[in-house]
Amino acid sequence: MTASEIRYLIDEDTTHRIRKGLLRRQPSIDIKVIGEEGAPPLGNKDADILDYLEKAGYILISTNRSTMPKHLQEHLLFSSYFF
Repeated sequence: MTASEIRYLIDEDTTHRIRKGLLRRQPSIDIKVIGEEGAPPLGNKDADILDYLEKAGYILISTNRSTMPKHLQEHLLFSSYFF
């Protein structure tokens, strides 16, 4: 997989400057932001975002250190994707 094939989703609380920087370095990268067309809507629960990432093949960029780590741990523990 090349850098241009990697798909990122930026959560709603993370600065969009990350998106601008990545696109400046690699304009063909697929980067969506929660709340924009084709991405999960604003206010989605962490568990729903993790389900979306798994199904759509995106990597999450998030600064959420309060709830996302717990939900990610639960998602990985109970996900059938890895079994």
